[in-house]
Amino acid sequence: MRLLKAILTLLIAGWIAAVLVLNWQVVTAPARLNFLFGETTTHVGTVIVAVSGPLVLALLMYIAMLQSKALVEHRQHAKALQVQRTRADNADSSRIAALSATMYEEIAGLEQRLQTTIESLRGEVHDMERSIAAILGEMDGRLQRKKDARPVKGVGDV
Repeated sequence: MRLLKAILTLLIAGWIAAVLVLNWQVVTAPARLNFLFGETTTHVGTVIVAVSGPLVLALLMYIAMLQSKALVEHRQHAKALQVQRTRADNADSSRIAALSATMYEEIAGLEQRLQTTIESLRGEVHDMERSIAAILGEMDGRLQRKKDARPVKGVGDV
């Protein structure tokens, strides 16, 4: 869009320059002009410059004013955007901190549950160990009684 505006501006400036060059004799020719309060003889080019100069100056001042307004607005928007970014970053940081704290609490709870489960399993293993030892002792006692209750066979006792 900027390129199109620049090309259009150059085309208009070129056209004005071509009209002035083609009509240079008219521009430099003296003419008699009536200004309601007086009459004078001057070049047409002088009148063109005298009339168009202030208009061009006013137009340039207006353009500068618009550009400065746009620049001020751009800076205000940039500051507001930076504030929003900072707020978003702070919100993200606080969310991350809260999530981290929650995770540490969950991990601590899981560690506690794990320790409780390990202690429970140790108790069950200890109970099983005593139960197995009792069963083995009972089986050993039975074997000893059977062994003691059997008569010993001799060589001729078949």
